[in-house]
Parts: sequence; structure tokens; C-alpha cells
Amino acid sequence: MMGKRYIRIAWFTPRGRELAERLMASWEEYIPLLRRREESLEEWAAEGFRIHQPLLFVGAAGIALRTVAPLVQDKLQDSPVLVMDERGNHIIPLLSGHMGGANALAREIGARIGADPAITTATDVNGCFAIDDFARRNGLRIGNREALRRVSGKLLSDKKILLQSTVPAEFSGRVPENVVLRQLGAGPAEDMGAPDGIIGFPETEAPKECLTLIPRKLAVGMGCRKGVPFEKLREFLEQVLAEEGLQPEDIRCIASVDRKAGEPGLIQLAQYCRVPYRLFTPAELERVSGEFPESEFVRRTIGTGNVCQRAAAAAAGGGRVRRGKTAMDGMTLCIVEQEKWHFQWQPERIEM
Repeated sequence: MMGKRYIRIAWFTPRGRELAERLMASWEEYIPLLRRREESLEEWAAEGFRIHQPLLFVGAAGIALRTVAPLVQDKLQDSPVLVMDERGNHIIPLLSGHMGGANALAREIGARIGADPAITTATDVNGCFAIDDFARRNGLRIGNREALRRVSGKLLSDKKILLQSTVPAEFSGRVPENVVLRQLGAGPAEDMGAPDGIIGFPETEAPKECLTLIPRKLAVGMGCRKGVPFEKLREFLEQVLAEEGLQPEDIRCIASVDRKAGEPGLIQLAQYCRVPYRLFTPAELERVSGEFPESEFVRRTIGTGNVCQRAAAAAAGGGRVRRGKTAMDGMTLCIVEQEKWHFQWQPERIEM
């Protein structure tokens, strides 16, 4: 199951507050961080950008634009920003529509309260396959962003692109009409010359103009005492990554046991890393095959003798242990490198 996420919400009138409260009344997937009246709007938004949390403004678009303008830096890294009128007629994703998931979030909010999502990104407006949205949903990062515009331009021009996978992977769903897939170990695809995009790792040789989609390969299993703050968890994770020579951008997910569903530090850590927060029941963790260091105290408390390593292995679907169970100041961590992949052409449900 997927863990909860934070969303920052600001309103400016009583009607806006009523709408925000109606939205959050039964929205179990998200935890609202509501801006207090005495809180600086600029500082509230800046903190959201720092931790990469989505921002929803219930009010005029101009207020939202003026607030976030100094914070905008990178379309692949900025927080998703949305604005909704206080009557809930329309909701507009202003920033980070694809890679940040603002478009998907707008559709979900619209479905919940009856607002019309005003999507403006060209691929969505024209009903085209969006390669950057495909990357976000499947845990792929953009390796050479200069090629993204060229590939998206071909798709918008109704031209076919050749996408080549150099990693062992399964693909589910219908291949988009203007995409030709060449898989590792499969027979020859349609002869289109050099690929427009490659799903693989940096060492994969590819022409400069070829878009590279690099799988995020590290499943990070974590456990902690109740109330360990985000900053302490972040420092612990970054220390272990540095010791192993691993890169934060290769993290695929943060994983833990379902009893940590509401743990603020872990929720914030996953959003800071821009990855899903995956949760498993003790029974699911117990079914993970392999040998794991066990703790009788953890077993009595949680229902399984090991949280972090079993969670990492479950999230990675097996894989190679890059860092075994490591403990420090009430925190535990394990890193497993995923070795097999599954990609979906279309989402099974609305994803954030």
C-alpha cells in the first residue's frame, strides 16, 4: 500500500476555508498542512518547496503566482503548485504538471469536489503520450533533459518515436500508437534507426540527442522510534548513501511497515526525495524470502522481527543488498538494489 502524503493548502476567505475543509474531510491519502493566518505566505510556500510538497492555493491565481515566482527554478524539480477558485468551479495546475504530478493531482481534486481541471500542458490538451509523465509514474529520472523537448515535439507532431529498453523489464498496458518499443532480448522492432529514447543506466552508450530514462534502483527500507524528526532521518539517510557511494537521485522509494503510515518524519522524507512512501503489513514482511537479522523486541512490538531490510526487499521485489541493516539513535535503514523492472504505459489509477 502507499503511505500518506502532505499537501499544503492556503485560503484567504471564509468561503475558501469551507471549500478546503470539504476537500480534506474524507481524503485519507493526504494530510493537510494548513497555512495559519499569522504565518507568512512566502515562508509557508518556501518550506513546501524545500521539502518538495504540493501547494494548493484556494483563491486568485495572481496570489499564487506572485508567491511562488521567486521559488521557481527547474521544471523537473519544482514543487507542484495548483490554484482553485473558492467556489470549487475550476482547478488549475500552474507548475510541475508532469514530473511533479500536478496534473494528476488536479484531476483527483476535481473528481472529489466536482471542479473542472483546467489542464494546459500541450500533450494533455492534444491527447498525446507524455514521456515525462510516463517517467514519473514508473520511477524513471530524466538523464539528458535537453532531448526531452525534441522527443515531446515529435510526439506532438504525431510522429513515431523508438523507445529502447536496455534493462530486464516487463511492460503492461497498450503501447501508445506513436511509440515503438524495442525490448532487451526481444526480436527486432520496426526499423527506425537510432532510438529516440533509451530506458537504461548512464553507462549505456547513447547518442547525445537520445533521451535517457534512468531507472531509480534503490529501495530504502526504514524504521524509527515514534516522532523522530525529518531532518534527523534525512541526515541519517544521506550519511549512509555517502558511505556507500550512492546517489540520492537513485532512490526509488522509502519503505516501512504499515504501523508507520502516519509517521511525519518518514512521510516528509519520502516527499523530500520525490519518491513514493510504500508500506507493508507485518504479515507481508514475514513472507519476504531471505535471511534477515531478527529482533525479538521488534517482533513483539510490530509483529515481525525485522522492518527495514524486509521492507526494502519487498519494495525491490528481491534484488541485491547494497547496505544491510544499519541502526543509529532509534533509526534503522537498509538499502536494496532493484534488478528487475515493471513499467506501465497508463496508470491503473490516478497517481501522485
